[in-house]
Amino acid sequence: IDCSISANECTDLAGAIAWTFFSAKGKRLRTCTMSDGSSIFAAPSHRLFVHSMHEVGETLLLDHLQSPTDVPIKLEALSMSPRVFYIHNFLTDSESDEFIQQALRISSEKHKMKHSTVGMGTNKKQASVRTSKNAFDYTSTNSMAIKQRSFDLLGIDTFDSRLADGVQIVRYEPGEAYI
Repeated sequence: IDCSISANECTDLAGAIAWTFFSAKGKRLRTCTMSDGSSIFAAPSHRLFVHSMHEVGETLLLDHLQSPTDVPIKLEALSMSPRVFYIHNFLTDSESDEFIQQALRISSEKHKMKHSTVGMGTNKKQASVRTSKNAFDYTSTNSMAIKQRSFDLLGIDTFDSRLADGVQIVRYEPGEAYI
């Protein structure tokens, strides 16, 4: 539910219960005053901010986020239900190339490049519907930078590795698929 509130309502809510406030672009706010008159969005502190977009094709420039280049990160709405966004300029070609190289260097049996599986825990198995190979990068400098950028995108102030999975690197050869 989209809910924009006035500065007075923001102050009242902040004093009454634990709320987190965001600009329309998802930037976490420390004050309830927006000098440009734009909307302030409130979310209970235990919930994440969901970007307020209203139609497929709508874009939102996230100029408050640190981009890996000087090109701003931009969200584009691809679907409203479920909410699906394309994140422009989030990952550079050189970061992608580094993930490929890192995937080939990983030696841990649990995380190295190997046939992809489906399921979890004791139900984990290879399946004909998933023919790719994958690896997980938990600790490289590149992985940590992408995970921090993801936390920033989601409006989470402090990076906590317990809340982040490894970056999954997937390799599809010609004819392979995840059906």
